[in-house]
Amino acid sequence: MIHQGFRALSTPDADEALEWAIARCPSVMVGEHPLPLRDGRLLCAALLEDDRTASIPFVTVTARALPDDLAAARESHHHGVFAKPVQPGQIFDHIRELVQ
Repeated sequence: MIHQGFRALSTPDADEALEWAIARCPSVMVGEHPLPLRDGRLLCAALLEDDRTASIPFVTVTARALPDDLAAARESHHHGVFAKPVQPGQIFDHIRELVQ
């Protein structure tokens, strides 16, 4: 991601990602679905419920690519949903649009 002009931080699970988001308020978050302890939908919902993180765009990358799974993610206020396999350039282009 650094080569694309982004800095990235990886966390071992969604709970730590939530704590990090509250402490740092990143420009955008990218998460996988499912995640350990809390899936991407629950992480996105937790971000939206907290005034400190509600404005952080959340992009999901998922192996669950059935139409119902993708629709559910989009309905959960995710700012982008990408089904694996996905080209990294697609995600980077989308993130650029979100942070402009």
